[in-house]
Amino acid sequence: MTVESGRALTPAEIEDALGDGRLRVIYQPCYDIRTGAMVAVEALARVADPLTGELVAPGRFLPVAEEAGLIARLDEAVLAEGARQVARWRTLPGAGGLCLAVNLSVLGLDDPTLPERFVSMVRAAGLPTDALIVELTETVLSRAGRGHEAVAAELAAAGFNVTLDDFGTGNASFEYLKRFAVHGIKVDRSFVQHLGTGADGEQLAESLVRFCLSLGVLVVCEGVEEPAQLEALRRLGCPFVQGFLLDPPLTAEEVERRLRDESPPAALATTSPSPAPSSVRPVRPSATTARGDRWVTRSLAVLLVAILVGILGSAAVVAELAEDRAADAAQDRLESVDALAAARIDAELAAIRGVVTASSRSGPVVDAVTSQDEKQINDVLDTLGSLTTAIYTTALFDADGRTLGSHPSAPELIGKSFAHRDYFHGALRSSGAYVSDVYRQATAGTPWAIAVSAAVRDADGAVQGVIIATVRLEGLQSLLDELQHQHGVDLTLIDQSGVVLASSRESIGSYTHDPHLEDPRNTAGASDLDPLWATRNVPSLDGWLLAEQPRSTALSSVRSNVGVGALLAGGLVVAGLALLVLWLHADRRRRRLTAQVQQAYQRLIGVVSTTTAPIAMCDDQGRIILANPAFAALVDVDPDQLPGRALSGWIPGLDEAVEPEAGAASTVVTTIGEVRTVEVSTQLLDDGSQQLRLHTLTDVTPHRREHERLRAQGRLDPLTGVGNRVALRETLGSVVRSETASYAVVMLDLDGFKQVNDERGHAVGDRLLVNVAQVLSSAVGPNDLVARIGGDEFVVVLRLDDARQGGELADHLRDRVQSVIDAAPWHRQIAVGVSVGMAVVGVDGEDPDALLQLADRRMYQVKRRR
Repeated sequence: MTVESGRALTPAEIEDALGDGRLRVIYQPCYDIRTGAMVAVEALARVADPLTGELVAPGRFLPVAEEAGLIARLDEAVLAEGARQVARWRTLPGAGGLCLAVNLSVLGLDDPTLPERFVSMVRAAGLPTDALIVELTETVLSRAGRGHEAVAAELAAAGFNVTLDDFGTGNASFEYLKRFAVHGIKVDRSFVQHLGTGADGEQLAESLVRFCLSLGVLVVCEGVEEPAQLEALRRLGCPFVQGFLLDPPLTAEEVERRLRDESPPAALATTSPSPAPSSVRPVRPSATTARGDRWVTRSLAVLLVAILVGILGSAAVVAELAEDRAADAAQDRLESVDALAAARIDAELAAIRGVVTASSRSGPVVDAVTSQDEKQINDVLDTLGSLTTAIYTTALFDADGRTLGSHPSAPELIGKSFAHRDYFHGALRSSGAYVSDVYRQATAGTPWAIAVSAAVRDADGAVQGVIIATVRLEGLQSLLDELQHQHGVDLTLIDQSGVVLASSRESIGSYTHDPHLEDPRNTAGASDLDPLWATRNVPSLDGWLLAEQPRSTALSSVRSNVGVGALLAGGLVVAGLALLVLWLHADRRRRRLTAQVQQAYQRLIGVVSTTTAPIAMCDDQGRIILANPAFAALVDVDPDQLPGRALSGWIPGLDEAVEPEAGAASTVVTTIGEVRTVEVSTQLLDDGSQQLRLHTLTDVTPHRREHERLRAQGRLDPLTGVGNRVALRETLGSVVRSETASYAVVMLDLDGFKQVNDERGHAVGDRLLVNVAQVLSSAVGPNDLVARIGGDEFVVVLRLDDARQGGELADHLRDRVQSVIDAAPWHRQIAVGVSVGMAVVGVDGEDPDALLQLADRRMYQVKRRR
């Protein structure tokens, strides 16, 4: 423990401390609440009192250093020492991903060369840039201006993780999320202190934590000082915590001892999750247990000779119980195979539904239907068809059902109406993707197929058309054939109308006559003569999957004949020996059945393990019982460390829903801090003692990124690369609602630009427009917007630190653009000028259209004067 002095230091003493080595750096560890691993350390500055040698409290020297202009030197000294230490600690076992967090003052943001210096310092220390976390407090951000936003953006572009510290304590916390490129959020201790208390502020604190987790950024809760707070954060799914309950600020030597020890803090160790229930974990008998079992058998055999009648009855009971257990084991295996097969089919169909739904809501698809431009239609259909190999054909229809385009191309279908088709009017009724009834395609061989369709709606929710993707049933049939060959189980997949979609023994497209599918809600059954069977719902098509197996086949591996022997042949000794043989045989069968049950469980694990989709099975407390390698790879955790841990640690809030939901969107925070977007399909399983949940995950991060890319393309001007009218409308709609900042709308027009095109050609004119766009983009902040709305007209939406500075910024933009024009080799032959008009949001109104019209009028007033 360190002792802190209460005396305030003078500027001269602080400057001397920076020069003579009296600056001390201590470290506040940050831990992964799920694994107990130290993932980062926050570097904190302390200065030794030159009179007493005690460390001076931060409040006694940091304000003095900031007022004296020494805070930037102090920040860099802390970074240099912390980077050197962390780079060395990362060579220790288990600490290869350790990160360093440093606080940055507003004076640091004043220096535009700060990002370059930070990069040089961390590289000189041997630390990668993504291992540095730069924390910006609300106090710093409240004093940040336009230049500060650019410096923060350059820090993020250099690879540093920019984190918003003390989140929630200021009036503009949510505004900062829009202004700055933020990779992480630190929830302030003033909220954390309410967690687990039951007080009035607890609900607000929980809501804030859930909101931060929903943003898809890394979330750290600081100031954890009570076990109840830690348990509340574990329940909420917050991955990273720091506070005195875990560790106070430590010296470098104490941090290194903690890392070498490789054991979590006592608070995390004592609250570690319990292991998975033994009822669902396989137990392999040891050699000692087997020998003891055989000794008991022999001892009982001697006793059985003396009590013949008792042994006879016992043997009969044991045989009957063994047969019942064999039947139960066979039925459980059949239900498990049916559940896993249904989950696999549902995951594939849910992924296709998600792709079609996302495509129907994307800007390019809406634009393609609205414009009916052939190239746009072909582009969006090509993109949809390339997202997954399961899609065979794609097509786009207008609101009346007429074909606008198809992929592969089928010119004979263009203009043909399909409004009578199930997949067309079904999409109009559905809010998401609709799965049609089975039908035959009008192609070679007339294959069976189903269509996944979704309505394309404009911003007002009006239907503009329908997009469909067809899926041949050959793929589903191949999947069922594979599972039938692997498990020896007959499988039949039907839709909600009872039509066979795929089957190992019925014809595709026919109505099923299987009595077990007449009421699929009866999910399983068997008698002494009937085959074993089970059904499982497939939510993505509202259908059912039937698994059947002849009883004799299912029990062939667990049934053996019990020889009774000649019970009455001979005297009492002969009868006793016969009963003894019978009992020994039954006992051997019991041991064999136990081994076969273990093998069946191992086969179940094998099916789960070989499935490429991430799968996790949880108990009724949300603890992981079983997770396959694909799930472990997704969350980047050793598979052996997952059983017994709470699933909410990686997927917040998933197990809070009472009913399972197919295709629920969520996020996964890996142990290395990566945030992935997933869709989760949940199935309920009942093992007789508790209700289990089988979660199948689909990583849709690439699809979401592609969706965002397509959306961004629809907001850009194709010539200059700046925003277009769509981007301008969105930005204006956002800034007029802002209550924490002032904005100006600046319109610029190039006077005489037409003469450039007429005399020098359009290539020269286009080059001038590109140069103007580039200089405008370089002259504004990273969160300002530059848009081209006409041939030579540009609009800039600027955030104002002071509402009175709008005119100065407009003049600056005009001068920058004029300098680009004057640098052209033809500027002496062709006179091109710049006219500027401006309107200030709030001062001149709050209606986007009115602000544009006002800026346009003022620009033309300037043009007429020129």
